[in-house]
Amino acid sequence: MSSEFGVTHHPSPLAGEGKGEGESQKNRREIYNRKQMALKWMLVTCFGYLGYRNARFGRIEAHEAVTAFGRERLLQAKEICEEEGFELLHAITDSLWIRKKHLREEEVLEICRKISEATGITMSLEGIYAWMAFLPSKGNPESPVANRYFGLFKSGKIKARGLAFRRSDTPPLIQEAQLRMVEILAEAKDLAGCRAKIPKILDLLLEYSLKLKDGRARQEDLAIGKRISKEPNAYKVDSLTALAAQELEDFGIPIHPGERVRYLIKDALSKDKGGRARPFPLVGPDDTYDVKKYLEILVKATEEVLIHLGYNAKRLKMTIDRNENLYPEASPIGACLPLGN
Repeated sequence: MSSEFGVTHHPSPLAGEGKGEGESQKNRREIYNRKQMALKWMLVTCFGYLGYRNARFGRIEAHEAVTAFGRERLLQAKEICEEEGFELLHAITDSLWIRKKHLREEEVLEICRKISEATGITMSLEGIYAWMAFLPSKGNPESPVANRYFGLFKSGKIKARGLAFRRSDTPPLIQEAQLRMVEILAEAKDLAGCRAKIPKILDLLLEYSLKLKDGRARQEDLAIGKRISKEPNAYKVDSLTALAAQELEDFGIPIHPGERVRYLIKDALSKDKGGRARPFPLVGPDDTYDVKKYLEILVKATEEVLIHLGYNAKRLKMTIDRNENLYPEASPIGACLPLGN
């Protein structure tokens, strides 16, 4: 977790948005936003199609050329930042995260100007963070990943990418829990303040774990939604998503590659494949859910928030277990419980 650094990125027509805007300006900003988003996703799609092995007009050399040009520009920007005494923390596609003691906004704006002149790509200042956390790789805890991070701008705005509450396959209940945890952490202005918020976040973990164990979670709040990449019966591995899709098809509800399947985890380790997950159109009011599995998802979401503050999944699980010993009347972890109303 780092603090006091700026971020430069490729700008949109929205720079300075929200500052004394009239109604016509807001409408124009919305139009610009929709246009730039459409252009962005057209370019992203074209880039991906270049590298797709079955693309009729794709060519892998073109895909590699695009990444080579991008890498060259990032390296140029990195060298300029380091020449000016900045430490490069992270870079991805069109963004840089840089750090320097006693950072001043004017310095970052000057860096933006120099990078723009050298690369031909206009750079702008998105904001200066009070603190920032890059989440570690699942395979190597010592190495952060490029697309999972969160932080607090000095303006008070939170920016997060790759966290559970941002992912569409996370159950709404877990999204809600993690977002509340991040908002608590956002009350802190520095690393010491973040550490002081740990007890409140642990309280939230216990609140949601008890909600799961007591059977008070609503069925729609436990829905997991994932897209299938092939026909339901073409799957060779019996993943929960595949089993849910197959049950839909068996019930006469057609489901095709690219469509999203929403399901409830009933008992992830059941010997009966049909008892592991239930697709949502078929979930009934008496269906039970796998408490242990949903607790695992909750713990992982909490770990994302607290991993840099000394709390990994094992330590968080111990926190829940200690609380269970204090309140033995709570339902046992691992039980399958009826859904709340």
